[in-house]
Amino acid sequence: MQSCIENTGSILRNITSYDGTEVIEILDSRALYTPYDGLGTAWYVGKKLMIEELQITVNLASFPLAQVPDIAPEDTAAEKLLKISQSERAYPSLGFALYRKIGSQWRRQALPKFQNYGSERYLPLLQPYLGITEVKVMGDNEKLGVQVVDLGGGSLKEGDYITVTGSWSQTISLVRKETGVLAATIPFSCNLTRGVMSQVVPARPGRRTLTLQNHGRAVVWFLPTNEPSALQVGASLYLEPGGSSYTSFGKWILDKQVYAIAEGDTKIVGYEGVA
Repeated sequence: MQSCIENTGSILRNITSYDGTEVIEILDSRALYTPYDGLGTAWYVGKKLMIEELQITVNLASFPLAQVPDIAPEDTAAEKLLKISQSERAYPSLGFALYRKIGSQWRRQALPKFQNYGSERYLPLLQPYLGITEVKVMGDNEKLGVQVVDLGGGSLKEGDYITVTGSWSQTISLVRKETGVLAATIPFSCNLTRGVMSQVVPARPGRRTLTLQNHGRAVVWFLPTNEPSALQVGASLYLEPGGSSYTSFGKWILDKQVYAIAEGDTKIVGYEGVA
């Protein structure tokens, strides 16, 4: 028996001068999974949480009015960067940092900068600040935070604000455990070196379930296959860093090896259920 629980929700946080310059948590994946912690006794549980939209509205009315960089269509990338850099040096800017927390430490992902161009500004945050894909997949024990950063021109003052809005979707996949189906559970772990394809688990004809979990800080691409060349970065299954997991019960993995390649040094752990 297989079931699926789907949830959606919104992100909304208005940041003003009263919030100071500490990191502000805007999404906690662990809190969203907590209501389902007890399901593991009777079900195999697969988890996926995706940020589908994330954007900010910025109003810096108290900052001196800045001149918009005079970027022409024919400018090269280097010329555009030079004009933007000249504008940032000529007028005060405010930083707005994006953070991810995996474990106990916040780690900065990006630092967009803003100036006062005389009106509100709107900016999407998913691309390129949190990744290159249209959605952001979060691990099951990860937090997302933001922080106002004084870059030398001051911080938010009375009347200034930054509003973060977005949406997320959550999928809990459930497969009922059947007593007596599995004769053994075999744990495994595999250290992955950046860019090096590795066999995570060998072929095992009696396999009935396979669970993989990314315990490092790099994206891992993987594929159950007997042809290692079939594994393609950007076109195979993948695990985000921060404890994201994958569980399969499909017959297509029963007699196959599993290969993986990571975008940085990391570690894969998991277990096989065999008959």
